[in-house]
Amino acid sequence: SPTSSTTNESACDSYTWNGQTYTTSGAYTYTTLNANGCDSTATLNLTVNSIYDITNNVSICYGESITVGNNTYNQTGTYTDQLTTVNGCDSIITLNLIVYSDILSILSQSGNDITSNTVGGTAPYIYEWNTGETSNQITPTANGDYWVIITDVNGCVSDTSFINVEWVS
Repeated sequence: SPTSSTTNESACDSYTWNGQTYTTSGAYTYTTLNANGCDSTATLNLTVNSIYDITNNVSICYGESITVGNNTYNQTGTYTDQLTTVNGCDSIITLNLIVYSDILSILSQSGNDITSNTVGGTAPYIYEWNTGETSNQITPTANGDYWVIITDVNGCVSDTSFINVEWVS
């Protein structure tokens, strides 16, 4: 008499059954002759789970970091991580990371003015002084501490730079 069987399988990306490779989920049948010369039909209920190969292009500011899986990155470079999906399939994550340079402000006295010379980052810059002024040079109106924070075009922010003014009469 004829025979039949059913098999349930799941695979990552592809599955080979009776010499045929399948890359999509579905029900597949294979008919042959059994040992007695009668029809033998085998059914495969297949679930194919995708393997992911993802590339992320990310830019961060100096001093920041990004975590992929269990790895944390804070330097410019290309990193590859292999993770496992909830279905047990491997996934490859490639991270192309750019870390923007640190922004430094060097404050100096220039006559009666304070000038912020900016090193690093990417121009144009936004200057935020404790006086509310927004240019790279200010004229103090009283002795005391003055500070500036600089933001570059990428949204990266400098540390606060201070200068003590003692020359206003």
